[in-house]
Amino acid sequence: MEALKDKVTQQSKIKGSSVINHEVRRKLGISCDLYVFMDYIYDCVQKKREVNIPDTFEATGFDVHEQKELLSQLVKKDFIYPITSPIPRITSLWSNAFSDFEKEFELFWNKVDKDKSLKVCWPGSKKKAFEKFRLARKSKTLEFLIAQRNAYFDYLEMEQKRGFNRQKMIAERWLNPKNEHYDEDWNDYANQIRKQLGEPIGNKPKEVLTKDKLKELYAENSDK
Repeated sequence: MEALKDKVTQQSKIKGSSVINHEVRRKLGISCDLYVFMDYIYDCVQKKREVNIPDTFEATGFDVHEQKELLSQLVKKDFIYPITSPIPRITSLWSNAFSDFEKEFELFWNKVDKDKSLKVCWPGSKKKAFEKFRLARKSKTLEFLIAQRNAYFDYLEMEQKRGFNRQKMIAERWLNPKNEHYDEDWNDYANQIRKQLGEPIGNKPKEVLTKDKLKELYAENSDK
């Protein structure tokens, strides 16, 4: 790759950070260093951004020699085509490892209706929301995100009960790891309103969704 050729560069401050999905890493059989480096390259390719030494160092902390060595390993492992270009060409090996996320995202993007079918429950761009979902899933389980989604919707219902018509956040904002709205205690917020309204707390049955039940639900709706 031309962008990774030897040249003298002034090392700048490392600004980037990475969250490793070890489930995917183990599935691919790669080291943490390779995961971080490939994750950065994949992000560059998706954004059509050139891969160069200074920017890669800022984002990953890998120096020139480390970048060349990691790149060589990724080519050998068939993640990247051995073609010289500022924007590398990648194979489908990396994205396929995250393919299950697309199925999971459908369960997050949609909610079970009374007729047991999946109905869209979020406003905003589905494509942008999926990218944020993929980032959130690096550190949070699907079950956690769905439980938090349900708690958030319950909070909005309680707000309406006390006369506030709060607009539902678009999914990409709610899922954005930078603000971590998905990590807020929405159950507590809803219960505080119940207390204000004089409603009993804890009378709302919690929706328990195990990993197996989620898979079963997705398979059930995929056949329709």
